[in-house]
Amino acid sequence: MKKNVRALLIGVMFFAGLASAAWSQETDGLFLAQGYEAYRSGDWKTALFIFRRAVASKEGATEENYFMLIMTEIFAEDYRASISDADTFITLFPTSKYLSYVYYQRARDYFLLGQPKVALPEFTAFCSTWPDHELYPSALFWIAECFYGDFNFEAAKALYERIVKDFPTDPKAVDARYRIETIDQRGREEKILYLLKVTGEEYLAAKEEYEKQLSLNRVEGVVDLQNQMKSLSGEMLGLKAELDEERQKANAQEALINQLRTENAEARQVIQNTEPPPQPQAQAQAQAQTPPRKNAEVNMLLEKARLLQTILDSEKQGGGPK
Repeated sequence: MKKNVRALLIGVMFFAGLASAAWSQETDGLFLAQGYEAYRSGDWKTALFIFRRAVASKEGATEENYFMLIMTEIFAEDYRASISDADTFITLFPTSKYLSYVYYQRARDYFLLGQPKVALPEFTAFCSTWPDHELYPSALFWIAECFYGDFNFEAAKALYERIVKDFPTDPKAVDARYRIETIDQRGREEKILYLLKVTGEEYLAAKEEYEKQLSLNRVEGVVDLQNQMKSLSGEMLGLKAELDEERQKANAQEALINQLRTENAEARQVIQNTEPPPQPQAQAQAQAQTPPRKNAEVNMLLEKARLLQTILDSEKQGGGPK
């Protein structure tokens, strides 16, 4: 596009030179020629001064000079002045061969001023009016840029893809490919961010549920522990009662044993206090002489002593009362 515009500007300079020949009859033609030289060298300040002075006169207000002024203002980034002079050009030269270029540049000025909503219909009208124009791919690109700046990436991507497909050799095709990659990358990033957001929300929900469950488990654990303590306390009370009962039984057995020991001792004392046993040759005679009642008492004491001795022996063998 830049090569085409450069060729156009060379042509404009040629025709402007012809116009300056007539204009120089009343004004300084050499002064206007300095304006063209300043434009070629990029001295926009000087070029603006000269071309504005040229179009200020009736003779110098030609379509070539106006077009040169508009292009100089664009390169000088004076977009508001460029829009104003473009409006004047459209009014003064509605059939000019430069009209389409002026419409395109005015739309681009609006975009560069940060007014994409104004630039969008301007570019759209340009594409509708001049569908075969050399700047048509560029106009499509700027329409896509308007959508891109408005975050309408789907519409923007469709136009970028059309430029790449239908105008692969146009300089704007390179920029369009870059934008497509940017949109795709943005889509991937947004997908990752969405997944991170969903994952984060799921993590927070899981964490909240875990903490809630942990709290419930703690409460249930405390309740279970309390129930176990109550159960153990009951078991301990039961065991204590059994132990007390066994101790009472042991005390009763020990008292009985002590009583039997006392009675055994008494029985032994009684036996010892009886008469000594007679000699073997006189035993039969002594038994015959012993009164029956006394013999019965002795036998009863002896039997009781044997019983006590059996209990004591049994106690010794069993290890005593438990």
